[in-house]
Amino acid sequence: MSSVIVLDACCLINLYAADLIGAVDWESTPLVVTPVIRHDETLFLREEHDGVWGKVSLDLGPDIQSGALSEVDRLNPEEVDMKVRFAMQVDDGEAESLAVAYHRGWQLATDDRLAISLAESLDVPVLSTPGLLKAWATGAGVDATDLAGCVAAIERRARYWPGSGHPQYEWWMSVREA
Repeated sequence: MSSVIVLDACCLINLYAADLIGAVDWESTPLVVTPVIRHDETLFLREEHDGVWGKVSLDLGPDIQSGALSEVDRLNPEEVDMKVRFAMQVDDGEAESLAVAYHRGWQLATDDRLAISLAESLDVPVLSTPGLLKAWATGAGVDATDLAGCVAAIERRARYWPGSGHPQYEWWMSVREA
């Protein structure tokens, strides 16, 4: 990974579920969110307290202030036009994230199949949650036990796992069983 990564809500939530936003040095590959993701999406994780699962809201503010995440301040007119066109096909967060990634030459991180298809049709590099984890683990030399803990946390706290048709499904399953 060598460029900026624009995170849509699903990948952002998954990275938070595994405690990978503030704990990992993403400096060589900055993580960015768009205004819609920061201000308009409902971002939460599942947490267990005394055997009862509930939802806990995510506050991106501290990670933006620390530099672990960055926020796109404003979209340019071309990004706004593209966002409006894509919002007819995907939700506002994916539409805005894709428009920013396309116009700025950045990567898009999403788990939404339609957003992935749109990005690929525009030659926008796409990563999904498994791709982000795999690249991080490979680059940082993460051991199998720690990686399995991240996968388990994402499944438990964000309720995400790739479908059997996902290109990295077998990798995810092998990590899970480590």
